[in-house]
Amino acid sequence: MIGRHPLGAIFDKLNYAKKKFGPDKGNDKDLFDKCEKHINAISLRHSIMNFSKRHFLSNGEYNLTGRFEEVLQFEQKCNSFFSQFLCDSFLVDEVVHVRRLVEEIFEGTPYENHFKGVCQKIKTLE
Repeated sequence: MIGRHPLGAIFDKLNYAKKKFGPDKGNDKDLFDKCEKHINAISLRHSIMNFSKRHFLSNGEYNLTGRFEEVLQFEQKCNSFFSQFLCDSFLVDEVVHVRRLVEEIFEGTPYENHFKGVCQKIKTLE
């Protein structure tokens, strides 16, 4: 239920805007699609954050020991997010937020070199 979702107010506003731009009202497909894309970006960002908390966070610190499969799943989620939303000027904040999360999780780990390179590429496109 969106109303009880932590991001409920944001979803409510975007859904309200989406209704205003729908075919039966304003009929502005570009703005309708932007609302839909923003909703998807926020949902996927939230999913990525929850995944990282559930699989990597322990006692307030990230622990990746024995989590190779989860790291691969996390990378796939992030790849999906960045491939959909990276070059959209309306979603820069969402992209930056996920990139910073990736940097924070993998800093000082054996995965750092790989993810540092990925994050550098993303920074150039933000």
